[in-house]
Formats: sequence, C-alpha cells, structure tokens
Amino acid sequence: MKYIGTSLIKNKKAFKIIFLLILIGFIMGFLLYKKIDNTSLLNEIKDIKTYLNTYHINFIVLHLIYLMILIIFSFTFLGLILFPLYLIYESITITYNILSFINIYHFNGLIYSLIYNILTKAIFVILVLYLFKNMINFLKNLLLFLKNKTDNKALESIIKHFRNIIFIIIIAFINDLIIYLFLHNILAKLTFILY
Repeated sequence: MKYIGTSLIKNKKAFKIIFLLILIGFIMGFLLYKKIDNTSLLNEIKDIKTYLNTYHINFIVLHLIYLMILIIFSFTFLGLILFPLYLIYESITITYNILSFINIYHFNGLIYSLIYNILTKAIFVILVLYLFKNMINFLKNLLLFLKNKTDNKALESIIKHFRNIIFIIIIAFINDLIIYLFLHNILAKLTFILY
C-alpha cells in the first residue's frame, strides 16, 4: 500500500509537469495564432471535406522521423530537454488547429477539431509520453550503473528500453496506418458537424 501511495505522489508530480508543458504550449499556440496570417490555412479548412475525400491523412513518415530523433536523444541527457519541447510543440499545433476551426465554424468547429485531434494525435502523444517515462527510468539506471559498476540494473534497463522502443515504433506505425487507411473517411463523414 505504501508503494502505491509513493507511486501516486510521483505520478502527480509528473502530471503537474505535463500539464504545465501543455499549458505553455496552449498559450504559445494562442499567441502564435494571433500573430500569424492564417488566410491560406483557413481557406484549406473551409474545404476540409473535399480535402479529406481526396487525400489521405499521412503522418507515417513524419511520426517516424519524430520518433527516430526522440529515440536517439532518449539515450542521452539531451532527451530531458527535447521531450518537453516536443510536448510543447504538439500543444502549439493542437491549439492552432482548434482556433482555426473555431474561427470558421465557431462552436461546431471546436467539436470537430477536438474529434480530429483526438483521432489523429492522441495515441502518438501518449506513445511519446511513454517513451519519455522510459527514458527517465533508463537514465536513472544508467547513472546508478556509472556510480556502481557492478550493478546489472543498467543492462536490464537498456534491454527494457530497446523493447519499449520497438513496441512504440510498432504501435505508432499501426496507428498511423489506421489513420492513413480509414480515419480520413471517418473524419470526412463527420464534417456534417461543421454545418
């Protein structure tokens, strides 16, 4: 029971940090939205149904690039900086997307953009957070190993980290493949919400 209480306290701290990073991203996204000329993006959003019926949503290559960069840095202490920056970046893009839909479609745009972002971004962001959590555990064990060379925990941590990386890549690829093959049709059908 004491372990569960300690674990919850640690997770509360992590949730507070994640919430703070997301809040920073939302504020930056709002400020960026107000500063940038959105005309071309707003025109594309007005034709979202045509776009979704014509093109597939393809995050496969982009997400693989993001994952490769994050994975490479997950073996270094630079990952401690890069992961929070990525979370802020995602928060900025989600905010920008939501505000763009609200600008054109008002409340209906809010509903649709929330559905769009949940279906297209939620799983990938959760996978990145999972990778970040594993990176922190890996780096802790690596520090312990460097202090005490006889500790086998570092080797176990490296193996576990590689397994988690493979798991994350596979799930991210499957998720992006589902988005590519099916979700553009679902999102195109859900555009009735906008009108």
